[in-house]
Amino acid sequence: GHELCHYFWDPEVRMEWETTLESSQVIEWMSQDTMVTYQVHKRVWPATQRDSLFWSTIRHCPSEDEEEGPDYWIVVNHSTDHVSCPLREKQVRIRFNVAMICQTVVQPPENGKQIDRSNLTCRIQYSATVNPGGWAPASVIRVISKREVPKFLKTYTSYVQQKTRDIP
Repeated sequence: GHELCHYFWDPEVRMEWETTLESSQVIEWMSQDTMVTYQVHKRVWPATQRDSLFWSTIRHCPSEDEEEGPDYWIVVNHSTDHVSCPLREKQVRIRFNVAMICQTVVQPPENGKQIDRSNLTCRIQYSATVNPGGWAPASVIRVISKREVPKFLKTYTSYVQQKTRDIP
């Protein structure tokens, strides 16, 4: 769970997995786990180019009781405004609220063996409310969302599995 949330949040690796971006830049660090990021998205013809400006935070939420289940990690990305990033001419600003919550589940190995990655699964809860800005029929946005969100989750989890494959 921590790895999934870490790579989702970490600005150093975002361009490795986020294929819709032309650029991504941290504008301000609010704390060691919270930043404001400005992104320019690749233009999809014939639409106007989009950008986004948001704060992003990552948090560890330890379980208060072992019987409640394992602890979890959460990343929240929420649109914001910032004086150093006004809306640029000929761009439309995407507004969104995204949350990824990940919980690692350990399946105890047989006969007291060491835990390895084969004993781990991860529960993922992903919620995204996105307003692409500009004008587009709601029916078109729904069709695209139903196709793109599962595609994103599959691509992203494969990226993290590849990135962490050789880590014990």
